[in-house]
Amino acid sequence: MVHESLNQTIGAGNELDGSHFVSNPSAWLGGEIWMDFDPLSSILTLDSQDTFDFQTFDAWITNVQFDVAGESITRISFLQGDITSPTISPLLSFGDNSLHIQYDSRPDFFDFTGGSASFLIETSIASVPEPSSLLLFGLGLAGFGFARRNKSAS
Repeated sequence: MVHESLNQTIGAGNELDGSHFVSNPSAWLGGEIWMDFDPLSSILTLDSQDTFDFQTFDAWITNVQFDVAGESITRISFLQGDITSPTISPLLSFGDNSLHIQYDSRPDFFDFTGGSASFLIETSIASVPEPSSLLLFGLGLAGFGFARRNKSAS
C-alpha cells in the first residue's frame, strides 16, 4: 500500500494519515501507519492503525525544506515503541534533508500491534563562512599599515 503526503507543513496534527492513500497495486489489506512530527520536541511518531501481517514496512520523508538556511538532519534515533509483534528493531538512515525508517522481518512476518513508535530527529545548522568582503577589507587595512610603515621609514 502506498500513502503519500506532499508539500506538508508540520506541527498541525498528523502529517500522514488515511486521507493520503495513493494506491494498492497488490491488493494488500491493512498497513496503515499515521505519522506525526512535533517540531517543538523534534519527535516523529508512527501510530499503527491495524494489526495485519507484514514482512516489510518503509517510511520515507524526503526533500525536507527547513526554515533556516544551512540546517540539515544529523541524526535519527529510536526512542521507544511497541509497534510490531514480535518486536523488531527499526533500520534507520538519513541524509541532509531526508530520512528512512524500515521494519523488515523477511523471511518471517510481523504484526503491527496497534501501538506506536517514536524517533528523535536531530538537526544542525552549518556555520556560515566569513564573507569575502571582510577578507578584502582586512587585506586593505594591512596594506594601508604596510604603506604607512614604509613611508615613515624613508
